[in-house]
Amino acid sequence: MKKYIIVLLALLIFSCDEDNIVKDDRIKTKKEGWVNVGEYDIIDESDVTLDRIYIFDDVFYATGYYGIFEGFKQYYKSTDFGLTWNEIIQTHNTIRAPNYYFYRDLILKVGQNVVWTNDEGSNYYSKEFDYDMNTRQGEYSICFQKINKDLSLLLTNYGIYKVENNLQKWTLIDSSFVYLNKNNSKQNEIAFIQFFDDKVGYLANVKDSTIYYTNDGLKTIKKTNISFSRHFEESFFYSQVTDFRDYFKILNEKIAYFWNDDGIYKTINSGETWTKLNEIVNILVFSKIQVVSEDIIYLQRYVTQTNSELLASTDGGLSFRKQELPDSIKIKDFHFLDKNTGWAIGSNREILKTTSGGFKDN
Repeated sequence: MKKYIIVLLALLIFSCDEDNIVKDDRIKTKKEGWVNVGEYDIIDESDVTLDRIYIFDDVFYATGYYGIFEGFKQYYKSTDFGLTWNEIIQTHNTIRAPNYYFYRDLILKVGQNVVWTNDEGSNYYSKEFDYDMNTRQGEYSICFQKINKDLSLLLTNYGIYKVENNLQKWTLIDSSFVYLNKNNSKQNEIAFIQFFDDKVGYLANVKDSTIYYTNDGLKTIKKTNISFSRHFEESFFYSQVTDFRDYFKILNEKIAYFWNDDGIYKTINSGETWTKLNEIVNILVFSKIQVVSEDIIYLQRYVTQTNSELLASTDGGLSFRKQELPDSIKIKDFHFLDKNTGWAIGSNREILKTTSGGFKDN
């Protein structure tokens, strides 16, 4: 009887140890870093290079261009995680502009007027402004942000519009920074806006190189305490970034990041004070920054005119470490869904993926 009891106890101990081993193996899963998952294919088009990606769970959107001419954008969609792409905007060339915005159910561009489609190009709608290209007089749109399904904001040289009712109702809600320039035409000191929700947002003033803050939906706007070594407008002009959305990340009502070629700045008190985190962003090399969380930041910068590298910070931007890319691939753009899962496109049609935040075990 004792022998049976001893054997039973031994089996139980072995079983418990085996369970522990399995759990430890799961915890110690090897970090593979970035993996080249294949070469993407664009249906019926062989001479197109993708340069920007926008990811909504399992639906990918991208912009691309023919040959070496990057000014004329094409728009594409992928439903197989970036391996094959179909052009989705074919019939309305006025939406082919640098100031475009992708959302899950909306593609929109700003400029002389606002043009959008919510069915990937089958139908188009527009908000027309009275602007004369010859005299350069009148109203034109600058940037757009969709806050939620019921509310968007549009910045023009005449002020800020609240946009409601599926982009059918346009209400001018602030024009406090509009002035008459030397040509006696209206101009807005605000170059771009970025909001966290319908209340909390920041406004970048290029005239006095200052960031403004609101927490009541623009009813009151206050100047934050931030200063730059370069003039704001100069900084924007010389930077490679043309998409103002790449300059701001708001994590909550208190914490926000702002960056330009002057550096990366962080506030933890709604702009009362800003801390310059790192001087790694230098003129003409900065391409994109994505703040995933208060600790994790990714930065793409150009070390030569055609060669970029991806850097990562796990201490909130105090220090950055270069990420290892397979086969020395040069990436065009990247996007992280969370702190672990990220995607990137390479300059030679590569699709890269990471499930470890891009970090690789030595």
